[in-house]
Amino acid sequence: MILFANKVRSSKKNMSEIFSKPLTNEEAVPVIDGDFFSDSPESRFALAVFDGRDVVANDPSRLIRAYLRLRANVYIGQIRVLDVDQRRSNGTEVDEDDERSTHFALLENRVGRVAVFGSMRFIEKSSQNDSKLPIETFFPETFEKPVENGSLEVSRFIVRHPDARQRGRAKLNLIRTGSAYLLRNNFEPIYATIETEFERDLRSVGVPTEKMTEAKYIEDYKSVNHGIQFDPVGLRKLVGDKGMTDLAMEKGDIGVFFGKAEIGDEDLRVA
Repeated sequence: MILFANKVRSSKKNMSEIFSKPLTNEEAVPVIDGDFFSDSPESRFALAVFDGRDVVANDPSRLIRAYLRLRANVYIGQIRVLDVDQRRSNGTEVDEDDERSTHFALLENRVGRVAVFGSMRFIEKSSQNDSKLPIETFFPETFEKPVENGSLEVSRFIVRHPDARQRGRAKLNLIRTGSAYLLRNNFEPIYATIETEFERDLRSVGVPTEKMTEAKYIEDYKSVNHGIQFDPVGLRKLVGDKGMTDLAMEKGDIGVFFGKAEIGDEDLRVA
């Protein structure tokens, strides 16, 4: 579930990264100063939503830069499906689809600091930008005709947290919040290019998917993937009536606070 990134000139730093060990989850997660939990200081986790135009701005916010560094750290420094030359000089990665996307980030409260440990983006096909979605490019045999405007593809899905229980909880909140956004804004159909193992992971938490293509090796992802479509009716059941209100977020928001935190001398722990 990743796409092309803009390349930058090679450097000695790039070469050293090629031969370095893959980053651990802890190393991959950026931590920045800032009080992003002022609306709910007792919470451990939250979500942020960014407009694509802000993501590709010349001087994005610190929070957006951390979001983009997480993506670079995971896709370049950890699982290495993007080339090291695709890491920009400020440690981030962006590509040609970021501007037309809506972006989500998972945040963890660390007492005056915040860890950005999750991401997801929705690539939107519209009258303003009707370029092919990645799934159309990867599986032209399935998409003989262009998909219509209003279609969307889920991409750049990351959740990196050392605690398995909290990781699962955060992943589900990210999926449900994103689904509520899609349903409120009437995006359909909703696609993804995905590994079989991850589709099983989605199904295990109740995400309704339908396989659309045969699996094949995708060079840009350096793995075997297939195309799927999400069922809006099933997503609506996953979100629920209460979730459509409680999980409502718009671009620029920080919200959907969850997980009660106990503030100690050194860390935050879920009560």
